[in-house]
Amino acid sequence: MDINKVFNILGEDSREQDEIREEIGNFTNSPYYRMGMYKKLLSSKNHYMKGIYISLNMGGIINAGGNIELEDEEKMMKFAEYLLYTRAFKYIEDCDFNKLWVKEIKFISDLSFLELVQKAILIHEKHEEYEKCAHLVKISNIVREKLGEGKK
Repeated sequence: MDINKVFNILGEDSREQDEIREEIGNFTNSPYYRMGMYKKLLSSKNHYMKGIYISLNMGGIINAGGNIELEDEEKMMKFAEYLLYTRAFKYIEDCDFNKLWVKEIKFISDLSFLELVQKAILIHEKHEEYEKCAHLVKISNIVREKLGEGKK
């Protein structure tokens, strides 16, 4: 959806449009939004993986080496899972663990979120993405602290 077309329909002046765009940009860059999107993607994993799977099934996947045909359904689902976890991580990769981020991590923390983070650690570990794992372990420790489990 092109946000400019929406604003043109409303007939707002450009100063108001710029202010609204700035507010939207500030919100989508906020820890609240980013942690929420991370949790939403992984909580709705099956739904999103089904969409990715359907997209992959429409044709081959192109990588640096050329076309790859994923005829094996299990391989396609694993690839879809990897894509989903990689995309979800993009939302939290900029987490610098300042007070605002830690506050949001604690706000969103519950047992189900801890389980999502632990599963993500396993997925990234399987793909040898250890920097992502270290980042997620820090988040996991904050969640555990909030839940009263301490660091593990």
